Amino acid sequence: MNKKLLLITSGIYLLLAGILYLFISAFRDNTIKATLYPKNILLNELVYFNDSTEGASSIVWEFGNGDKYEKSKGTYLFKEIGKYKVRITINNKTHQTFLVDVASSIKVAKIDSSVKILADVSGIVDQKIHFKALGKNIQWCEWHFKGIGKIESRALETFYSYNKPGIYEVYLVTNLNFNKPKKHIIEIEPQYKITENIIVKPAKKPEAGGKEEELDEFKLILQNIASGSDFNSNYNYILKKYLCGYTKTPVIINGGKSIDFYSFCQGIQLNSNTAIKAAVIELNPKTNCPIKIIITQ
Repeated sequence: MNKKLLLITSGIYLLLAGILYLFISAFRDNTIKATLYPKNILLNELVYFNDSTEGASSIVWEFGNGDKYEKSKGTYLFKEIGKYKVRITINNKTHQTFLVDVASSIKVAKIDSSVKILADVSGIVDQKIHFKALGKNIQWCEWHFKGIGKIESRALETFYSYNKPGIYEVYLVTNLNFNKPKKHIIEIEPQYKITENIIVKPAKKPEAGGKEEELDEFKLILQNIASGSDFNSNYNYILKKYLCGYTKTPVIINGGKSIDFYSFCQGIQLNSNTAIKAAVIELNPKTNCPIKIIITQ
């Protein structure tokens, strides 16, 4: 009897779980993640459209004049003045509408030209790069990290990593500059590989109390940073003496992916339990400046 009751109870739970899943899926399918901007334009100006709706197998953009596009993103040019209802249809059942006003001349609110992108101009593959939107009264923003297209983030401050080397155009669109997105160029270099003719920076072993330490100076100063000693003085000493002032020197930790030297130092400072077991600098024989740093923790 108890076994039969248990089977019935389990069946009811499974049925309810299935119904709940279908219910959530139905609502999920109705959520469209689409953008179109700007919505107030002059004749011969482009509008940008993009959709990143999850589970979208069919996408149709209709521009209110008979033109249709069956693709998730792109640009469109209206040929005549007027007001247009642009509609996107997902999976032949879910819709969203945008109103676009195309005029021969247009009055727009004064655009704040102080919108800026705070970010590095270079990085390496798989490095987490910090991007920050700067500007007064920013109410919303959209980040496009590989040219105008997919919206990668809507946060004022975010991180992004590239998986291939190259030169990329980053665009920031906000309520203050939607007619003219802010552009930033960043160059991504490949992960550094071991090269031939490498000179290894010789270890300088200081003495403490008349006894030679196992740590060389470079490793010892890194350990000082990890142990909470003054960051700026130790960091700047290494930068000037060992790294030719190059803050982006790649650091490979335990044979894994590389990060830039500044990010590495910030990381070991935050994690006070870090123990630096070995530290080697590989130098370019022509410049005597670092190619990379190999760390064992």
